[in-house]
Amino acid sequence: MSPDPPSPSPDEPADAPAAKPDSNVGPRPRRRRFLRIAAAVGGGLIPGAAALGWRLRSLGRERAALRLAESLRKPPENWPLEERIRSYFHFLKLDAEGVRRFVREHEASLAEGLTEPDDDVFPIFLLSTDFFRNGADENRPVRFVMYYNPYRSPCYNPLAVLS
Repeated sequence: MSPDPPSPSPDEPADAPAAKPDSNVGPRPRRRRFLRIAAAVGGGLIPGAAALGWRLRSLGRERAALRLAESLRKPPENWPLEERIRSYFHFLKLDAEGVRRFVREHEASLAEGLTEPDDDVFPIFLLSTDFFRNGADENRPVRFVMYYNPYRSPCYNPLAVLS
C-alpha cells in the first residue's frame, strides 16, 4: 500500500503550484559571494597595478636622467680632439704633451684606415696611457705610452698585470 498524498490544507487552494526549490542551494555561487570574491581579487590587483605603473614611470625618468647626464658629460663633437679629451677626463691629471701625441697618432691611424671614425676615442685614449698599469689610480699623472690598436701592435696589452 502506498501512502496517500497529503491532502491540501483548508488555507491553500487545491490547484496551487508546488513550492520552488531554493535557488541558492547547490554549486551555483550566489551574487553576493561572487561580488565579495571579485572585490577581494580586484582589491589586490588594483594597488599592485598602480605600484607597477609608478615604478615603470620612475624607471623611465631614471633612464632619461642618465641619458641627459651622458650627453652633458661628453664634450661637443665640434671641439678639437685635444680639448674634448681634457674635458672628458677633467678628473685626471693628464700629461699635456701625451695628449698632443695621442691626437697625432689617432689622426694618423684614421688616415691609414686602421681606426674607424665612429670608434669612441675616449676608451682608446685610456688604453693608450699608463692609467691601467698604475692600477687606475686617479691621483697619479696619466702619461701616453703608445697608441692602442690591437691590429697594429697585438702584443701590447695595457690591462695585463706585469709582475
